[in-house]
Amino acid sequence: MTRTFALIACVLTIVVSSPAAATSREAGSPIHCRSVKIPTGLAAGAKTSYTIYGELCTPPGGPRRTIQILVHGGTYSHTYWAFPGFHGKYQYSRVMNRAGYATLAIDLLGVGRSSHPPSGQVTITVEAYAVHVAIQAARHGGIGHRYRHVILVGHSLGTLTNDIEASTYHDEDGFIATGTSHGPGFTGFGSIFAKARPALLDPVTAPQIPTGDLGYLSAPGARPTFYQGGRVNPKVERADENTRQPVAAGYAATLLPYLLDTSLLNTNRIKVPVLLVNGRKDAVFCKQGGDGASTNCASTAGLKRAEAPYYARSAHLVTDVLADSGHDINLVPNAHRWYDVALRWCRRHVPPRRDSNARPDALGPRGDLRYVPADTDATTRCQSSRAAGLVGPDAVVSALITHSRGGPASDLARSRRLRLINSGAHKAIPSPDSTRSSSVATSFTSRFKSRRTPALLMACSARSRIRQPSGKPTRFRRASCRTVTVFDVVSGSSSRHTTANRVRL
Repeated sequence: MTRTFALIACVLTIVVSSPAAATSREAGSPIHCRSVKIPTGLAAGAKTSYTIYGELCTPPGGPRRTIQILVHGGTYSHTYWAFPGFHGKYQYSRVMNRAGYATLAIDLLGVGRSSHPPSGQVTITVEAYAVHVAIQAARHGGIGHRYRHVILVGHSLGTLTNDIEASTYHDEDGFIATGTSHGPGFTGFGSIFAKARPALLDPVTAPQIPTGDLGYLSAPGARPTFYQGGRVNPKVERADENTRQPVAAGYAATLLPYLLDTSLLNTNRIKVPVLLVNGRKDAVFCKQGGDGASTNCASTAGLKRAEAPYYARSAHLVTDVLADSGHDINLVPNAHRWYDVALRWCRRHVPPRRDSNARPDALGPRGDLRYVPADTDATTRCQSSRAAGLVGPDAVVSALITHSRGGPASDLARSRRLRLINSGAHKAIPSPDSTRSSSVATSFTSRFKSRRTPALLMACSARSRIRQPSGKPTRFRRASCRTVTVFDVVSGSSSRHTTANRVRL
């Protein structure tokens, strides 16, 4: 390494996708989706007589090491996470796919394309076990690839089911809860259950119900409660109503004790990072919805004060409130806002690490760098190596762009200068191993004019502060060091090098 390296220093910040970038378009999409079926029983050790259906979507470039498992709420199916039509505007899973995450959106038992056991046997603990089976299948190759990291995402009753799964099995690395709280309103639930009828008598749901099983319920006309208090496209609400799904009576009945005493959910046993997002006027779970809930969703801070006592400190609870939204935050006009919140949180806590067998594709369609090969634990603990300079006093990181056909070593000398177009938001993070504050955050965002594959990152721990004058573009003081860490974005490998001459960054 010599002084001739053409480097541009960039501050490590949380990757923030703009709404335009976050909106998924199916046309020409490199995302690959396929159907999977996962064998399951009704409990551990039981005969695997049933199957869980899931839509598995992998990001551009193929599978990586992180997958999000998506669990829908009551009267919905897996399509809640990628609502069809409307130019792909309401598709959480596609946003995550484009950001590098695989997604597995499942149908719970008794719903959609999953098996429909006798309705009385489908309880909330059975559904929690089914989610556990899906997680284990993702981790151990049961869906065609082994994923090392799992983020469990749920909505409404799906979140409550995930609460039981996470507090029982502890097999996820991150937890996203939406449309839920520990102070539900029974007027809101009552307005939904008041519309319940046997699903066999509802022409929309009847075709998927086993013959003669009147224990599966449908709730036609319940959508106004889900959208109450927020803005909604009437066409979306009609399409939503016309694709309603059944709920097993056993599931609804065994859910009731958890609603009467939410401490039974044992969310204090969830030890992984947790993100909780609600619509401000959620009629079922928020006080502002006006249907008897006690949870304050007036602001992000208010929601956190209300919910924090129910979670362990190790969950590092983060909350967000989506304005102009009721219960169904995925299907409102400003849904992209919560998609962005979730994406920033995911990248910080469980990044989409690249699999060594995947095809390189580190650039998004607009040339924004999607992936940083960094270890989350090293990021939070900040050990001596200061992994990739992600956290630590005065760390400076530089990006190299290289010819994709050449090797990293040969391309170092031919590296091209990158122009930083947008450095994004900056956030200071305290360094655990120093009394000095760090000016470096846990990830970074940069948009480059070049469309070539970014192959390398270079980190150099040096005592040089990063300045950010108010109202001016980000500027950097020069730093120099003899020991640098080079990260191969494609393979995820890293190596440390000591040079004879000091390298200026």
